[in-house]
Amino acid sequence: GYLLGNNHRSQAVAELVGSLLGAAVAVVMFDIFRLNYSFGSAQFPAPQAAAVASMAGGLSSVPAFAAGVVIGTVLCVCGLPTATLGLGIYLPVYISAAVGIGALLGMPMKDGAKKNLITAGFLGGEAVSGAFISLLS
Repeated sequence: GYLLGNNHRSQAVAELVGSLLGAAVAVVMFDIFRLNYSFGSAQFPAPQAAAVASMAGGLSSVPAFAAGVVIGTVLCVCGLPTATLGLGIYLPVYISAAVGIGALLGMPMKDGAKKNLITAGFLGGEAVSGAFISLLS
């Protein structure tokens, strides 16, 4: 709240309301998706869940895993973000593109808070619009 100029009380109230409302909306949305789609199907591919499920079964490619370790280590040593690379590798482009666009638009900004708001806004907007489109179809 400090970076946005809010006081502590209004931030705490907003977080409480957002948490409760978000949990209720998530349960309803999940149930709507469960009733209308099959998770893992072409209509609702759930790529992140599929990637995590495949990782739970063990390494499918040791050379790819080793390459990821090396690339991640080099990026970390250079001070570059590694988690976004991992997300970009295993999530489809239409999901990670929103983060990339937000990051590119935020690059010229010097204020870290504004950079984070732009990137988070693109990511949140992509998620909300995807859910809204699914409800309409």
